[in-house]
Amino acid sequence: MREAASASAPGKVIIVGEHFVVRGSMAIVTAIGRRLRVTVESGGDGIVLESSMLGRHHAPLPGQGTAASVSTVLEPYMAVLRSLAARGYSVVPHRILVESKIPPRAGLGSSAASMVAYALAYSAMHGGSPV
Repeated sequence: MREAASASAPGKVIIVGEHFVVRGSMAIVTAIGRRLRVTVESGGDGIVLESSMLGRHHAPLPGQGTAASVSTVLEPYMAVLRSLAARGYSVVPHRILVESKIPPRAGLGSSAASMVAYALAYSAMHGGSPV
């Protein structure tokens, strides 16, 4: 296992069909030039998220502590971690650093980009293919 790994993902814009996708219809989507980078560093105590936009959050490793101790900001990261664990990845204490050029709450997919980059970086830290 490597001590750290990084990955990035682009933001997106829905060109046509933004309000139809919630009803299962198709849309035309494209990536934009703004990206988000996640770096995962092994070590520490539990899981720590650091982001200039999201602040600093800490949680125990899954199965070590109560669900109430996980902030709503960290919950999507914990869901990705649980999914990776179900696929055989070991769950280790780590720090998540998020650097984004995608403005939050602008409909440009910053949350999705963050989850994709986190999954890629965490798997790369464990020997998966880095992106």
